[in-house]
Amino acid sequence: TPGYGVLAILTGFVLIAAGLLIMAGVKVRAAGVALTTLFALWIVFLQVPSAFVNPSLLRSPWWVRTFETMALTGAALILAGRASSQEHQRWIRIGNVLFGISLPVFGILHFIYAESTATLVPAIFPWPLFWIYVTGTGNVAAGVAIVTGTLPRLAAILAGIMYGTYV
Repeated sequence: TPGYGVLAILTGFVLIAAGLLIMAGVKVRAAGVALTTLFALWIVFLQVPSAFVNPSLLRSPWWVRTFETMALTGAALILAGRASSQEHQRWIRIGNVLFGISLPVFGILHFIYAESTATLVPAIFPWPLFWIYVTGTGNVAAGVAIVTGTLPRLAAILAGIMYGTYV
């Protein structure tokens, strides 16, 4: 990517500034909009073109990078919508859909790459393939629940607990 170093520095600046604003509770809506815009631009200008330039990238790494960024876009849009003086229900709904669509992609990748992904399960856990299938199923279920609006809060909490256990 031309100007990669400069873009990396600018991106870092935006991420740090937005994070500080959000933590301070100042201009949270503006920070959410800035992050939504930044992440959406990443998808449009970094992820989508790479699929056409090098189709061999359309394997796990491309899907992970693209849909992680889509999940972040959705989360930022939800943040911006909730921080508004009048909640922007449309922003929140679109954010939920963007976030929710990402989760089944991660789950499906767990199934497709189960054998190689199982090597990431810590040795203290027995039956690594079992855990890969459980987390894959959890991702799919949470994504479907969030997108369809079927117990979305519970789905998001359980997904958050699942991700927290990864740490």
